[in-house]
Amino acid sequence: MRLPDSFTEGSTDSTEYTVCGLVLLSKSEDYQQLYARLQTIDGLDIYNSSDNGRFAVTLEELPGGCRITDQIEVVRNLPGVVDLSLAYSHTEPISDVLAADSHS
Repeated sequence: MRLPDSFTEGSTDSTEYTVCGLVLLSKSEDYQQLYARLQTIDGLDIYNSSDNGRFAVTLEELPGGCRITDQIEVVRNLPGVVDLSLAYSHTEPISDVLAADSHS
């Protein structure tokens, strides 16, 4: 999990961490522009993509940030996105995530 530089434990009202996996489709001619746009989104990691317009990404709800449902809508509404599917979603207490990060 990539926490914002300004994050300190207790600095957010959120007590949960959520990550989801998304499959995005675009037209092949929109691939490069969409790839560049996706790279600018905080909490989004591109795990796989192909120039035929398919992307496998994860999206994290960052503490102090927008709710995951709002972030998904931002991605869905990017120019070039033809379809977006939720592949998985996982939520756990933020304290567990912070404890795991401190041990790595």
